[in-house]
Amino acid sequence: MSDTGSATSAILAAHFAPDMHTPESDLPPDLHELVEILAENTYNIRARQRIANSESSSDGAAAGFPPYEELADAAKQDHRNLAMETLKLVRSLGYKLDAPRLPLVTAAGKKTAASESAALAQIDSLNLPAAIALWQSRVPDEWSETPEMYRRLARRVLKLAEPLLAYDILSEALKETPKDVEFRQQLALALARSGATQRANSILTQLRDEGHRDEETLGILARSHKDLWMHATTRSEANRQLKLAHKFYHEAYKLNRGYYSGINAATLALLIGKEDEASTLARNVRQACVTELKTLPKDSPYRYWPLATLGEASLISRRWSEAEEWYAQAAAVAKGQFADLSSTRRNARLLLNHFRRDSTVIERALKIPGIVVFAGHLIDQPNRATPRFPADLEPAVREAIKSRITKIAPGFGYASAGCGADILFFESLLERGAEAHVVLPYDKEQFIKDSVAFANAGWLTRFERVLERATTVTIASSERIEEGSMSFEYANLLLFGLADIRARQLETDLLPLAVWDQKPGDGPGGTASAVEHWKNLGLEVQVIDLEKIRKSQSGRRGADQPRGSSPTVREGSNATKPSIQKS
Repeated sequence: MSDTGSATSAILAAHFAPDMHTPESDLPPDLHELVEILAENTYNIRARQRIANSESSSDGAAAGFPPYEELADAAKQDHRNLAMETLKLVRSLGYKLDAPRLPLVTAAGKKTAASESAALAQIDSLNLPAAIALWQSRVPDEWSETPEMYRRLARRVLKLAEPLLAYDILSEALKETPKDVEFRQQLALALARSGATQRANSILTQLRDEGHRDEETLGILARSHKDLWMHATTRSEANRQLKLAHKFYHEAYKLNRGYYSGINAATLALLIGKEDEASTLARNVRQACVTELKTLPKDSPYRYWPLATLGEASLISRRWSEAEEWYAQAAAVAKGQFADLSSTRRNARLLLNHFRRDSTVIERALKIPGIVVFAGHLIDQPNRATPRFPADLEPAVREAIKSRITKIAPGFGYASAGCGADILFFESLLERGAEAHVVLPYDKEQFIKDSVAFANAGWLTRFERVLERATTVTIASSERIEEGSMSFEYANLLLFGLADIRARQLETDLLPLAVWDQKPGDGPGGTASAVEHWKNLGLEVQVIDLEKIRKSQSGRRGADQPRGSSPTVREGSNATKPSIQKS
């Protein structure tokens, strides 16, 4: 619904995808200002029509229709309700709403401080696909005039556990304002979460040397030393880094009195043997968090950190059951804040290991769903000599994948998107509301010709739907290797690498899953090759045995088939065999 001719428009379609199952549900907060704009517009249209049709004088008619902003709130609400129901209907019919990037304008076409503020606030609730879409559709010259765009989006992306994307955002921002302290702080945090700890430490040390002693600078600096402590190769270096981490957390707390630095200082004080200091800090932090919670609405997402901090303070005070309750409440508020959950869980593990306490309950409360990296066979091409995945096996394979996904309950999935097992995997994944990350070996149109178009037309529609709903779509290479299947081999390695990086960032399980006939493949890049690679890395691969399913279905058809008849063959495309195909 945005003006595509304006430099201030951007498509956030992924964020506003329709929910066909709950057409009566409330609209996303991001659309609330749109409701107000439509309400005002509806009122103005009606007013103009009635004035035009009125036989009274223009003054008298105008007097009956004051400007929208002068209406009583009850009168405005009638127009809001109509606008809201209209938007719900549009969404329920499957249409998408394109939100303007910046700024929103009133029905009269006026840019207001309130509309700009609301547009910025939208960023704080974006999901990952929408955040990526916003970044990809940016106009750098326009963003350079509104640095807050970079600031808000980087914060949001970091919260969504995508530090590499945050690094790109902040690097561009710093080209315009290289001395911006917050951009440098957040860049260091993105580096730290990406594993570039030493570089993060250097940026933060420089900020401190420049005189920046705010909680953010000192807290992230301390965090970098804590990371260096955890990865130290000698006891002496580990002790040095741990003491530096404690020093900077404690310095941050003394100067700023924030509960974030206070609880970290308390935890590290305990680990270096300063139990009295740890207890005192935990008590002070506990009181600060309880006080803050009283000021926050019950449904506020900002409750997460005070709740999680109360859990950590309870662990320091050895109040085990109380800690479990606070962590459970924090997890209930998190709603996809995987980076925050990972950070909270890391400190909880440190304390539980220190006290040699069982961590089962708290691990369950702070659990981050696992990541599935997937490979599977394509539907058989019409001219395949030896059947492997005939089209009529699709229902059985779909149910097998769905059952396995239900059991694993992943939050993320990485695969290619060929017609057959890949698309069935993503459909099951998306049905659960998990993130779908698609990796194509080369450009989309050529991939469709090679790995989708040979099947019936329904597969192409499903392929497009998967890509539309995917969190990310990555093209492995701009070039397609003509000889062999090395393009697919490279794509398999890339999608595994991306999944492995995400699993390490979130400290969650990486689970390889394959729909495989347990036989050698047709060459590099196929399912057999992917499974071999995963096994060589020492990973336990879960296999849905396609050959076993095929034999089972064949036996069932044979038992039901009248003697002398032939099995029914599904109608398929008569497309010629492509030169490259994932097996």
